[in-house]
Amino acid sequence: MVAAKGVWQKGQIVLEGDVDWPEGCALVVEPLPNGPGKIGIDESEWRDDAASLADWEAWIKTIEPLEFTQEEELAISRFREQMRQYSIEAVRRQMERRYLLDTGIAQDFVDRRHGILERVDEERHRGNRIGICVPVLGELWSGVEGSVNRTRNAQRLQLALSRLVIWPYTNDAAAKFGHIFAELRRLGRPMQQIDIQIAAIARTLGDCTVVSSDDDLAAVRGLTVENWAA
Repeated sequence: MVAAKGVWQKGQIVLEGDVDWPEGCALVVEPLPNGPGKIGIDESEWRDDAASLADWEAWIKTIEPLEFTQEEELAISRFREQMRQYSIEAVRRQMERRYLLDTGIAQDFVDRRHGILERVDEERHRGNRIGICVPVLGELWSGVEGSVNRTRNAQRLQLALSRLVIWPYTNDAAAKFGHIFAELRRLGRPMQQIDIQIAAIARTLGDCTVVSSDDDLAAVRGLTVENWAA
């Protein structure tokens, strides 16, 4: 059987149309909730004439302020401050940039050569993040282990690392490594695996610039590279 709609008028149900129900069938009758009706106005009803503006101003004055207890006002104040801090942090994160140092530039930073230390400090004061990735960290430690004065060089490296972010080599970076490797192979452009790893990690970081003194990484499509030692 097909349902039918109707309205209650003068003590009886008035259906909207004919029905083909069997005689004596049981019915369930209950009122439907009223809809919310129209909310707001469309642009065709918007008025900017003097009378409409006066009517608007008069309506505004009829609105009574909301009433809150002291506890509610404190809670609202705390929430607003939390939202303000959240907005400030969100804007800061959007504005900050990341710089990933390759092994050569990172070694210059450790050894305080070519003005790299000063440039890193300058970028940090601008609110940017400077760091290296785990593959570069491995190469830096290999240099320490192969040096004559291992103890002294290990201390210098650890001191330098205290100023840098260390970005990991994640599963996402590994996937991007495979993509970059295949793309370079199609182009006939050989590149050291650690450079491809650096490029892959930079891509996972989003707005990240690789700092390098050689031109190899510039071959990676979409990768931003700067030379601070120039």
